[in-house]
Amino acid sequence: MPRKFASVPFDFTRRQILEAYMVMGGIPYYWSFLRPGFSVAQNIDRMFFEEDGEMVHEYDALYASLFRHPKTHIAIVNALATRRGGLLREEILSATSLSDNETFSKALKELEQCGFIRKYTMIGNIKKGSMYQLVDNYTLFWFMFIGENSRGETHFWTSSLDTGVYDAWVGLAFERVCLQHIDQIKKAMGLTTVISTAHSWNWKSPKGSKEPGVQIDLLIDRNDDTINLFEMKYSKSPYSLSSEELSKMEYRKAVFKRETGVGKRIVLSIITTFGLTDNANAADVPVKLTMNDLFQS
Repeated sequence: MPRKFASVPFDFTRRQILEAYMVMGGIPYYWSFLRPGFSVAQNIDRMFFEEDGEMVHEYDALYASLFRHPKTHIAIVNALATRRGGLLREEILSATSLSDNETFSKALKELEQCGFIRKYTMIGNIKKGSMYQLVDNYTLFWFMFIGENSRGETHFWTSSLDTGVYDAWVGLAFERVCLQHIDQIKKAMGLTTVISTAHSWNWKSPKGSKEPGVQIDLLIDRNDDTINLFEMKYSKSPYSLSSEELSKMEYRKAVFKRETGVGKRIVLSIITTFGLTDNANAADVPVKLTMNDLFQS
């Protein structure tokens, strides 16, 4: 799929196009199966869940078509699918029982080069090593829906809309789309001439502590003494930032600053589908981006 929404040849709404992207990524081969006479939801049911759908057996064929010996690649992907924030190299080895050898290293590298996973470091934890995170849209969709459709329901997708499982997936999938468009995010913030790196970060509260843990999926660390701490929210209309959610963002900011000891300015930032509603809480988030910023060339 091209970066610009206007390039899509069907009369879908931008939100529908985003949803299709969250399922299939930007792979033109997958998009070629969409039929203009169907809604996006109907297309997904037909392509992924009907017995003769074009994408029904794609997971089995995908890795075999890309890699000569895909067993190691699939084992790594299966392990990463169980941990939202990703795994360290040694954690992947433990989860898969694979040997720490050249074959394993090569598989990790190839998965990263093909865009199935991303490699990142956590600010303040460089010595701990790199994290590996599953970010491929189709693979994530397969694990959450196609692999769970054990009864072979042909309308599995449309019957899943607006359920708790759907809401969990759409939030996660939108985050992954944001992580796949870091360059566009930087451009939208005017950072094309500023050296910056993207990170994720998490913190587990000590045993016995009443403090909740923290998961931050996107931080942009800049050499102008600033770090953008992002929240990513999918919604079907402008997102209304509540006082409770703003308090959670402030808490994550405070814990991040306390635990990492960074001396840079931390700027609360948010990416939503259609922007924020104009309320008092929105004014406390200086950087506001929308899905349109993700798909600018």
